Amino acid sequence: MKMKWVSSEDKPEPLEPVIFIFKDKYGIYPLIGWWDELNKEWVCYSIGFLTSCGFDHSSELRFKDRYVNYWMPMPELPKVIM
Repeated sequence: MKMKWVSSEDKPEPLEPVIFIFKDKYGIYPLIGWWDELNKEWVCYSIGFLTSCGFDHSSELRFKDRYVNYWMPMPELPKVIM
């Protein structure tokens, strides 16, 4: 099944885990997070490469809609054989 990017004009269900694209003057970053309908913001937890941008690696990051253009549902997790 091929995943398709969705315009950020069409929001996912609140708190649904998604992959979204954050873009600013420094670059384009795929992030895992969710749409916070109450505050009208995209939310994720910072991960390794963002610490070089001055973010605490354990911080919750919030992005205004103007910085996010696309999102897609999370793919199905792989079946782990133990």
